[in-house]
Amino acid sequence: MLLLFTAEQTRYLSAFSKLELSDDVLTAFAALVEQHICNVGEEQTEALRSFSEENEIQLATLRLLLEAFVFTLTEAIKYNLSAEDYEQSLKPVVHVDVLITALQNIYESNKERIRNLFISKRLKVPQFNDLRWRMEVAIASRANPIGSDIVPYFLLELETQAPKDKQIRVLQCDLPNMKHLTDELERALQEAQSAHARRMQRLFNNKVQ
Repeated sequence: MLLLFTAEQTRYLSAFSKLELSDDVLTAFAALVEQHICNVGEEQTEALRSFSEENEIQLATLRLLLEAFVFTLTEAIKYNLSAEDYEQSLKPVVHVDVLITALQNIYESNKERIRNLFISKRLKVPQFNDLRWRMEVAIASRANPIGSDIVPYFLLELETQAPKDKQIRVLQCDLPNMKHLTDELERALQEAQSAHARRMQRLFNNKVQ
């Protein structure tokens, strides 16, 4: 599998082929890319400003170039590309062998660490723990004397596990909604046991391992 880039991304990725920069400068830029992707959320203003001034590249332009090359690494990690496929994805758009080799080395050296970093920073969705329910029936009331229609309702206690704590919510539903809920859960269970779902689960596990 090879990565595909938009016209705008290609414009930034190919920019270095139009600049007359030494191999040392290109390697230094690759180091900036590595620092950026391995230190998510940390500011690099001083390093970028220094590189910008030394090589006469506008700071805003340099940031766009940096983000474009970081994107190639994050997409390669997302799709679990081999180092060879990553290299072949860059060649048609980057056109600078020194930079391609440096980025390929960054990808090979940091692939697992960056993947684990992304997984740890991924939005944590509460996970299902348990669901308990009971049925209650009002035998009689002033508004519903004995002999009138008896309408049951259900109390549900839903327990979920968030990243830092456990949450319990109490819900109420009537018989039609309870039947719809059980039908949907049965359908979801059957789908989860299907060959397609197991195949997708294996694919997902391979990507995050």
